[in-house]
Amino acid sequence: MTPTIWQDIKFNSNEVALHPHCFTKIKLNLTSILYLKVLILSFIFGLLFCACSVSKETFSSSKAVFVTLNSPQAKFADAGFLYQNKTNTKLEIYNLAQPLFTLDIRQSKICLNGYCTSKLNFNQKFFQNAHYDEFISDIISGKALYAGLNFEKKPCGFEQILISKSGKFNINYKVCNGEISFEDSIKKIKFSLKRIKDD
Repeated sequence: MTPTIWQDIKFNSNEVALHPHCFTKIKLNLTSILYLKVLILSFIFGLLFCACSVSKETFSSSKAVFVTLNSPQAKFADAGFLYQNKTNTKLEIYNLAQPLFTLDIRQSKICLNGYCTSKLNFNQKFFQNAHYDEFISDIISGKALYAGLNFEKKPCGFEQILISKSGKFNINYKVCNGEISFEDSIKKIKFSLKRIKDD
């Protein structure tokens, strides 16, 4: 009668002897497991390395700013930094040296304090009106809204009064000497951004 694997296991005080065929299979299995572990660890370290090696986004300009926001969603008046490059804009506001408000505007989405959504969805929630994709970017950058509709040049900049025919918004938007002021009297939203000049 052919001995079974269990019958061929001899228990001594210091060792366990296995049937030669069983030992070969176990050796192969251990090698496979070891290889699999190495592969998994390599994959994990690869992911970590990639995550760490991605350098923080570089911005071509950074400005110290003072931001005031008064809206049904939030109210604050604090200093922070505005970072910009060709494609992205980031506004960080601090209170007592702690980040209070981080607005990250990217090509296809907007992230507010880490929560990301589409630009139109952000506008709908923040301004209670979808407006258009680059609406918040244009405000923060001090650009004319709605492709320059009702644009009126002023000695220090420009002003726009934008009234929706459907009564959805009544906007007074000014850019004067680098200071940006936005107000929607229907939605009760006031936003201003002023550069803090270096003395």
